Amino acid sequence: MERIIEILIFIASELTKKKQIDEVDLKMLLNKGYSRSEISVALSWIVEKLEDGKSTLFQNLHSGNKSFRYLHEAEKDLFSPDGWQELNQLYSLGILPLEVMETFIDRAMLIGLRNINAQQVRRFIAGLIFETNIHQNIFPPNNEDIIN
Repeated sequence: MERIIEILIFIASELTKKKQIDEVDLKMLLNKGYSRSEISVALSWIVEKLEDGKSTLFQNLHSGNKSFRYLHEAEKDLFSPDGWQELNQLYSLGILPLEVMETFIDRAMLIGLRNINAQQVRRFIAGLIFETNIHQNIFPPNNEDIIN
């Protein structure tokens, strides 16, 4: 599921440069090793979110919203630099609503996680977006690399 998040990031990034989703070069994704089914899942998710009319998907792209969340002193150890960058990218592209971002930060603080990297962020967000069992899928069984 993390690979689908990577595809969503690619498509959203491309949409910042182009006006229509049909202008995104999906062959580039195939060349990078993503399967047709992974690309299809990502596109289906995008279309579903855009059609429901209530989604905030890509809202920040079109609104010009350049807001950025700064970490409180107590939160600074939660993320590795790449993990924090990934979380902010997902938010700024509109893939991740602010409420979900805040929930993720709050939960990580409550259970004492540390050094959450980009892959772990994608795993968590994929669990939320695709409604998998996130309690089993957020972090690998051996959390020693995150909990210090």
